[in-house]
Amino acid sequence: MARVLKAVLPVIVTFLIVTSAARADLVLTAAGIADGFTLSTFDTMNPGNTGCCSGPFGLAVTRSGTSTVFVEDPGLNKIFTFADVDGQTPATAINSLNGSFGTVGATAVGSTFWGAAIGNGNGGGTFTTYSANLGTVTPQTVNNGATPLHPFLGMATTPSGTVIATTDSGNLVEITPGNPAARVIANVGSADGVSVSPDGANAVIEVGGLIKVYRISDGALLHTYNPGNSPDGTGVIAGGLLNGAIVVAGNNGTLDLIDTLGVITVIATGGTRLDYTAPDANNGSLLIDSADKIYRLSCSNCSIGSTPVPEPASLAIFGTALAGLGLARWRRRRTM
Repeated sequence: MARVLKAVLPVIVTFLIVTSAARADLVLTAAGIADGFTLSTFDTMNPGNTGCCSGPFGLAVTRSGTSTVFVEDPGLNKIFTFADVDGQTPATAINSLNGSFGTVGATAVGSTFWGAAIGNGNGGGTFTTYSANLGTVTPQTVNNGATPLHPFLGMATTPSGTVIATTDSGNLVEITPGNPAARVIANVGSADGVSVSPDGANAVIEVGGLIKVYRISDGALLHTYNPGNSPDGTGVIAGGLLNGAIVVAGNNGTLDLIDTLGVITVIATGGTRLDYTAPDANNGSLLIDSADKIYRLSCSNCSIGSTPVPEPASLAIFGTALAGLGLARWRRRRTM
């Protein structure tokens, strides 16, 4: 018996390790649950994939009509659109298009998706729009004076319908659809993972492992945070006690929360590489790429990346109690 056990034990251990790796899944921490977050799986794209960069990347959700989710996946070499309900797989896609634009982000303006030229990798391509059914693919001329601008690693949409994007020349720019002349907000270097605050005032980006917040109107750098989780995609919370806090998706498989006092808390862990994000204004959740899946993060009494519609009574209570509750929350975390 001892000899048999000695012989099979390495096989059992190997099986458990492999199974554990294959089943790696993002789960909420006790702090994430206490803060009112919930997690679900929107889409399983590349089962078993754990690294970079052959999972889902470009990610966007339309805000008008019946919401549609746009996903590009370089590993599958396809762009997909899905219904905005959980439990999707590539087989359940509404539409698909052969080709991929690599690791460039995406966003949605109305029912139109913005991404990059098919086949393009990290920069050097062309800003490109896609119709909701992927039947129309239109290169967009974007420039700064006489200088053409090329997409890099992040795009997001403001409430007014302009596109905030990083470029391979190191600029953070604002693009008005239909107008080729982009406005340079700031020179930020090689930046990743753009998101916009729900009020449209600020852009949140990753630069060199740091999360930086820029005012869109004049390019002023407002805040710099170091979450330490190899960050990429983000989302800004509106409403509730976490109003103004930033959700940060990390390449190390964790989700961090940076509150308005700069306190950083891990709210989910155990996932594979996390990357791009996309706000879903239709239900206030945040879609988050991992190496193999797309997760949906939701929060109670708030919205991530879009403005919620709170009840009048909630507004009154929130307005009088926010400062005291925020201070209490900060003190609680300082003692944990």
